[in-house]
Amino acid sequence: MLATNLEQPGEDFRVKEAILHSLGNLDDLIKDSQQLQASIEPLLQQYVFGELASPVPQMRARACWLYGRLGALSHVFNSGPTSQDHLRHVLNGIYENLSHADLPVRVEAALALNQLLEHELAVDFLRPGLEVLLKTYLKIMDDIDFDELVEALQSLVDVYQYEIAPYAVSLC
Repeated sequence: MLATNLEQPGEDFRVKEAILHSLGNLDDLIKDSQQLQASIEPLLQQYVFGELASPVPQMRARACWLYGRLGALSHVFNSGPTSQDHLRHVLNGIYENLSHADLPVRVEAALALNQLLEHELAVDFLRPGLEVLLKTYLKIMDDIDFDELVEALQSLVDVYQYEIAPYAVSLC
């Protein structure tokens, strides 16, 4: 039934957005079940990944949010090379959304990247763009006062603590 509702094309994005929101709110239940976790990645790949480039900003934001909620679970992105490729594409899509015109998309992208740093691949993937990433987080924080963004920036600093020093002067 879930797949049927997610596959139905329509002018109204709100149905799919509501389903994705509901799915994300089940993260505690999913976290407790390896079987459910194993079924999440194919669902994300088939129904959510494309929304990272949606023309509807709310769907982009929801896709970032959902990847942040579910992408950090231990059995998601851990089933081999295709999972790793999926994660790379997701990271790239979310990274691109950091510069989206709409603030809610940028905020959800920043928060999602922070959650995905649970994966070593994500840490390595984001390392070359660390300076831009830090500046982007600071810019978003200038646009909105949001405690979760401060926590996300602190997590970035913690993860890259030995690599962040060269950027400290240029960030001030």
